Amino acid sequence: KVILKDYANNGQETDLTDGAAVYNFTPATTTGDRFSVIFRSAGSTTGVNNKTANEGISVYSIQSGIHVTVNSDLNENASVRVFNAVGQQLVNQHLTNRNTALNGKFNPGVYVVKVSNGTTVTATQQIVIK
Repeated sequence: KVILKDYANNGQETDLTDGAAVYNFTPATTTGDRFSVIFRSAGSTTGVNNKTANEGISVYSIQSGIHVTVNSDLNENASVRVFNAVGQQLVNQHLTNRNTALNGKFNPGVYVVKVSNGTTVTATQQIVIK
């Protein structure tokens, strides 16, 4: 489902899923922060096991950046991938150092980070950027 949330009308939600050509909103004037688009999927699973202590991998955020620390040796296949809340891959970066700041700035939201040292150690962690 695709939902349009109108903050000028006490958070009223309009279902845009059916693809109707015209929608009318009162008042007609808008501001840059009047609407939000929400994507909802029935029956989807969004849980991620954040237990990574045994894997020796930690993921954390500083301001709008994501940082990764791997406490094991890295080989040529070591990598980190970042996915947004709808599953789009935003980053696929090769790891060459045990401490890595990922390329790019991330908007506030929830992200899933998958880290591999290239051999047996892998971890998937959910992170929130505020």
